[in-house]
Amino acid sequence: MFTIVRRRDFGLVWTSALISQMGDWMLIAALPFYVYATTGSTLASGATFLAGSLPTLLFGSLAGVFVDRWDRKRLIVIGELTQGAVLLFLLLARTADTLWIVYAVAFVESTIAVFSSPAFRAALPQVAGEEQLVRANSLLSAGENVARLIGPPLAGLLMLALSLPGVVVLDAATFFISGVLLTRISVSLRVAPADSASSATKTRSRNLWREWRDGLRIVSGERWIAILFIVPAISLLGDGMFTAVFAAFVAGALGGSALIFGWILTARGLGGLIGGVTLGAVGNRLRSPYVIGPCSILLGGGLVARAVYLSIPLTIVIMALGGITAIGVFVTISMLLQHGVPDRYRGRVFAAYGTFCGLAVIAGNLLGGVLGDTFGATPIIGVAGALSILAGVVAILTLRGDTARRARDGVLALPDAELERVS
Repeated sequence: MFTIVRRRDFGLVWTSALISQMGDWMLIAALPFYVYATTGSTLASGATFLAGSLPTLLFGSLAGVFVDRWDRKRLIVIGELTQGAVLLFLLLARTADTLWIVYAVAFVESTIAVFSSPAFRAALPQVAGEEQLVRANSLLSAGENVARLIGPPLAGLLMLALSLPGVVVLDAATFFISGVLLTRISVSLRVAPADSASSATKTRSRNLWREWRDGLRIVSGERWIAILFIVPAISLLGDGMFTAVFAAFVAGALGGSALIFGWILTARGLGGLIGGVTLGAVGNRLRSPYVIGPCSILLGGGLVARAVYLSIPLTIVIMALGGITAIGVFVTISMLLQHGVPDRYRGRVFAAYGTFCGLAVIAGNLLGGVLGDTFGATPIIGVAGALSILAGVVAILTLRGDTARRARDGVLALPDAELERVS
């Protein structure tokens, strides 16, 4: 499976993603801790996540229109370099009075990512090749979990030695290195002229909102695509609830320390790494649509077991298994969308997918936080597991027969929205 990494363009993409994500995980670990240490306020610390989530809700879906208009390679490269430059403004946030800079940087960074992230996903079929999408997505996911394993401990060491400036400078460097590597990609990432709309609809008078609605029409009008949005949203609603109460669950119900909490999170990263490599090794022999339901049920079953049997060793094992099954769900969905959505719509579909999933996570975070204070962390873990099981059942009941065939083969039932409007 690793032969795909030797493909020059994909090797550059995989390496740049690994480096950039390592920096991301460093900042994810360091920034909330720094804000809390500076202010002593959990609200102030949590606001960093809110500032980073808002752009997805505000601009996420509409950004896909520009992803399908612009040169995706240029968009990704400029996004990486700009994010690296913006990060350096964090060096000015030295006191509680200047923490507004932290929130502003988090907002701007996330706004840039709203454009570059769907562009990255939409461009993968051109970089890796349609026949290698399973392996490409699996290896990218494995790389992300490697970054998750390395980034937070490295951030901890830098925080001890150099405080936040050390993390900021190194994270900015990862973005710059990533951007330079991506400039070396040789394949064109423009939407192919043959896949573009007719000349009548390519004029400058083309309406932004019409393009946006065209993307949403693909999502809502194609049954298998709509299912691939609904299933992860149900699961991520539970995952958001789980995330909101998990630290309290480990500290309270399990009686674990911060060290134990770190080991549990590390287990999730290891599980994701194993899952990514395993799925990539199986490759295209896997009947992809049928993986989603069972993996989601196993993921939810692990959460329910964690709520029923309060054991630290069991929690570590279940977290590792959860990392494996989560890869089966989300990598498969990405691969199916990349394979089945026409290139001219792919940016809009992935932007809408990110927005839809982001809404589910935020709703889960809010719901989990409110209900956790009322009922405690353990029941919320069980509810989160039940939602993941529900998502798996929905996938099994809906992704079958002709719908599963269309998802596997990338068959669209709708006529081309653009050509239909021109006619």
